[in-house]
Amino acid sequence: MAIHLLRQHPVALAEIVFSGVVELLLFEPATVALDYSWIPRRAYAAFVWLMFLTLVIAVAGIGAIHRRDRPLALLIVATFGYFTLTASIPETSLRYALAYLPMYFAALAAGMVELIPRVAGHVRRVDGASSRASRAAANGPS
Repeated sequence: MAIHLLRQHPVALAEIVFSGVVELLLFEPATVALDYSWIPRRAYAAFVWLMFLTLVIAVAGIGAIHRRDRPLALLIVATFGYFTLTASIPETSLRYALAYLPMYFAALAAGMVELIPRVAGHVRRVDGASSRASRAAANGPS
């Protein structure tokens, strides 16, 4: 009977799954801060953006892992996808994330290894350009 209902209402099912995934990945970690007396507005403002950033870095990490080890990248995506989708119920809890956290952190670490040199190189270029400009200004017109 359940399969019959799900087949009749695929859009409603997709909306429920999407809402559960967003709640599990972005909003549920903020409830930890609420347990430590954070103001709800500040907890959600801080943690939602932090979790979104970690998700973006983890996706970059999966891309980096995919270039080096495709079976591992597939394992990470399958584990993360399976446990995220099975836990994507409207009233989800952070405890459902425990099953995929090791794979999530592996992807997050790979993403940080991939992105930090790029960001550091960009910062060095900007600092180098500004220091050359300041030296030229200090030396006066040529």
